[in-house]
Amino acid sequence: MPTKTDSVPNLLKRSHGCISDHKISFNCYMFEKDRKITKANDWAFDRDTFLYGYQIEDYELSILNSIYQKENKDYIIIGTLIDDEYKELIKCFSKNANVKYKHRKHLETILH
Repeated sequence: MPTKTDSVPNLLKRSHGCISDHKISFNCYMFEKDRKITKANDWAFDRDTFLYGYQIEDYELSILNSIYQKENKDYIIIGTLIDDEYKELIKCFSKNANVKYKHRKHLETILH
């Protein structure tokens, strides 16, 4: 899940996209504040927002449907990521050891 929490180590530059350092075992994808990331409605996060590789998990759709039952109350569908944004996000996590092996393998299949 996206978070506003900035856990990027100070030694790494914060900029939109993949932030990764294998030496310190760190990986995240940063969505820069006010940068449009969706296709149809030009939506952007109102603050810098992060996805962390080590937090990637998979869930059965039935579990998500039981927890988040009401659209616009429990969740809001904002839009679809711009194609290039989506590809960069997948690339970022498909090549990093912080992401569980099973998830990296799945993400690699999306790229090919």
